[in-house]
Amino acid sequence: MNNINQPKLWTSSFIFASIANLLTGIAFYQVSVTLPFYILEHFKIDKAEMTYILSSYVLAALFIRFFSGYLVDNFSRKKVYLISFILFVSLFFGYTIISSVAFLFILRMMHGLAWGVITTSSNTLAIDLLPSKRRGEGIGYYGLMSTLAMSIGPICGMYIYDHYDFNYIFYSALLFGVIGILCAFLIKDPQKKVVDEKKNKEPISLDRFILIHAIPLAINVLILEITYGALYTFGVMYGKELNIEGASYLFLSIAVGIGTSRIFSGKLIDKGWINQVNILGISSIGLGYFLIAFPIYDLFYFIGAYFVGLGFGVSIPAFQTQFMNMTFPEKRGSANSTFFIAIDLGIGIGMIAAGSLVIKFGYANLFLIAGFLCLIALIYYIFISRYTYNKHKINI
Repeated sequence: MNNINQPKLWTSSFIFASIANLLTGIAFYQVSVTLPFYILEHFKIDKAEMTYILSSYVLAALFIRFFSGYLVDNFSRKKVYLISFILFVSLFFGYTIISSVAFLFILRMMHGLAWGVITTSSNTLAIDLLPSKRRGEGIGYYGLMSTLAMSIGPICGMYIYDHYDFNYIFYSALLFGVIGILCAFLIKDPQKKVVDEKKNKEPISLDRFILIHAIPLAINVLILEITYGALYTFGVMYGKELNIEGASYLFLSIAVGIGTSRIFSGKLIDKGWINQVNILGISSIGLGYFLIAFPIYDLFYFIGAYFVGLGFGVSIPAFQTQFMNMTFPEKRGSANSTFFIAIDLGIGIGMIAAGSLVIKFGYANLFLIAGFLCLIALIYYIFISRYTYNKHKINI
């Protein structure tokens, strides 16, 4: 009977939004994960310099986040989404004519700007489609599309890179992107009115761009994403150095962990267990990094990746639900912007720092450090983040 009385989650618009989100991510991540190999082989630069190029898109996305939330809250969310989506896909053409490191750096920055707007607008639009009583579950499933893309994209990209010319990766990304745009057009925009007279009279202030009282939680997300920035950049290279067969399937193990989290995490969040879910998720991520740092057997490398995926699959949707629960619907864009600023900044710091740490300490110690960062994130959550959330939660 409880299932019959629950509001519908999988509407046609939410299905199209989820598919578009999956395809966007696959297109982007299959390029992002293969670029390190391409850069090192074709431009003969060291790993530290490479991480600066790769992180340029994160820094550009971080910059645009401060404005994307404002755009999403004050203009049609679907129009902002479609415009940024078309620009995002069009930029894949640029990779087919890469001629220098400087050109690649600029292209990555442009892609970062488009990525910053598309992720803020798409997530906010998707959350608008969700019934409030199933928001945690819906955010979890929608987030699953992004994290699955982080796993499927690298596998597709590495396969193409190993067997075909590098340009085929970009052609594949274009194909995924175009199909994603078609799905995005089919989403019905639930936003009834964008700007009312009272809102227009409000002065421009910081709280119209970011969710100020959620900054303590944003710091928690940032710490966790620093560790993922390191794994995202050097996880596969570490596996190849250890001569682990099928090292690129690290991301598949992460995807399986994320998929497992969907069995229980969303429903627990909607039942009010959000703090317990986050504590479980952060603990799982930390355990995963310790296993990756010391893979006594090759299997530990993949088991560690599974626990990292399980942890992120549990905690990231929980954090995003907390951000949504700390504001009103008309400011969800700013809340999402704040959430993604933390993610982008964390991944950017992780990618840049990891390049230097690998050179000084090696891969194993890099992931050992990541494990200890998760312990810090866990302590921070218990003593700061959960109290901040409980204080500012809005029941809507």
